[in-house]
Amino acid sequence: MNLKTSISHVTAPAAKGFAEYVVQIVDHRGAWILCRRYSQFRELRDAFRRMPLCSSCSKLVRDNYITKHFPPRRPFGSASHKTLDERRVLLALFLNVATASAQRCGDIECTARDLVHNFLVMPHEEPVDSSPDMPMLSADVDSTRDASPMLGFTRKDRQSLRKSISRKVVQLRGDAELKRRTPPPRRKTQTTLATIEEIRPYLCTTV
Repeated sequence: MNLKTSISHVTAPAAKGFAEYVVQIVDHRGAWILCRRYSQFRELRDAFRRMPLCSSCSKLVRDNYITKHFPPRRPFGSASHKTLDERRVLLALFLNVATASAQRCGDIECTARDLVHNFLVMPHEEPVDSSPDMPMLSADVDSTRDASPMLGFTRKDRQSLRKSISRKVVQLRGDAELKRRTPPPRRKTQTTLATIEEIRPYLCTTV
């Protein structure tokens, strides 16, 4: 796992009543973006503090300053743009620490890799559940749908792309159905001396 993560900006739509942090991820397969809420970052922090970790991950994440001094909760309405941006910086630092520990970890019994993987659910993949005690971090449905294998896409761009793909799928299905219903053209049989000789026994010779 060779991951690089960053949080580019914060979106705070009034209709949803909560802020979303736009996480950009890059690895050897490509790049994509995910929207994550503060509560999901906090769940990841709590999981790192609660789940069994190897000594290396415990020292790097659990005893890290940013983990111990995690950004506190604030009511959505009271969070100013400055507060949200300060939280974005701190959450990005925490995520970098968590990602670094998961990449360095070589202990197969350590849960760090699965915790990070579940938080940064890769496109077209399911969360890992290697243990019945492994917490499945909550994921907002809209955030999962907004996952895009390309950096720099706005929400409007991703919606437009999904609509374009949906139209193309419908068109392809329609073409396939039309092809299935259309009978194949009859092959024209060319009459040759050989074909005449083949059907000669079946011809009526009575005059």
